[in-house]
Amino acid sequence: HELSWQEPKRAVGPFEAEAKAPDSWVVAFGSGRELHAEGFNGINGWRQTPDRIETVRRPDWSRLGWILNPQGPLQLQEFFPGMVLKEMTKLEGRKVYLVDPTLTDQPNRELYFEASSGLLVQMGPYWRLEGYREVNGVKFPHRIVMSRKGGSSILSFEEVEHNAPVDQA
Repeated sequence: HELSWQEPKRAVGPFEAEAKAPDSWVVAFGSGRELHAEGFNGINGWRQTPDRIETVRRPDWSRLGWILNPQGPLQLQEFFPGMVLKEMTKLEGRKVYLVDPTLTDQPNRELYFEASSGLLVQMGPYWRLEGYREVNGVKFPHRIVMSRKGGSSILSFEEVEHNAPVDQA
């Protein structure tokens, strides 16, 4: 991962993610005193930063957690309620379908699906999903770019493994 809000502006370090159907996942990046993590156990969510651990309500469920969740695409309507096809438009020179979840009060929830492949390529104005590769018959984005004021974070997955044992501890 690259964390542009850190000094120096570009920092590269370990990133690990585990997800288990139907609805549990954890992601962690950094190490030691600079550990950042978040997760969801199917009932409760949490987020850990270097100075605190806080609970997260289900409506605030992480976009990253949805992407990592093996059954995330099956829960599209739950995570993005009231989806309506708004228009076909262009995004970075390619045709995309813009889908607007109308029943959420959370901002920046638009979904952009590439017209030629049907793959989700952008979530809101700030999250790009890139580098889809097939792993055991399932396409997964191997690069997630999360832009924000002042820079961006890039998560690059070197390896994706389906049905791997997950530590229950």
